[in-house]
Amino acid sequence: MLAGHDTTLSSLSGALGLGWSLPGQPDPTAPDTTLAFEVWGHPESGARTVRVKIYAQTLDQLRTARPLGPRDPPVALPLAIGICPARDGGCDLATFAAKVRAALPPICVR
Repeated sequence: MLAGHDTTLSSLSGALGLGWSLPGQPDPTAPDTTLAFEVWGHPESGARTVRVKIYAQTLDQLRTARPLGPRDPPVALPLAIGICPARDGGCDLATFAAKVRAALPPICVR
């Protein structure tokens, strides 16, 4: 898990080549926006793929403080990973890790 603020989302979007526009939101990093990294395993090959989604509450959900759930879910958008383009928006886990490491200052990588 990685927690941060709207500036963290902006930094990650720039580093990973992510882009999005949230419906009904004037700001791409609206309050309570979540960037989710999913690792999918392919049962036949054992390959692992990283996919990224963004989740955000609508302005109405925020204003009324409604609990989110299956009947009132947040906005969820799949994102293409610009540093590792693939037809389905995913990225091979090893390639993703190598590209992220290459984008980080050496002092941040152990």
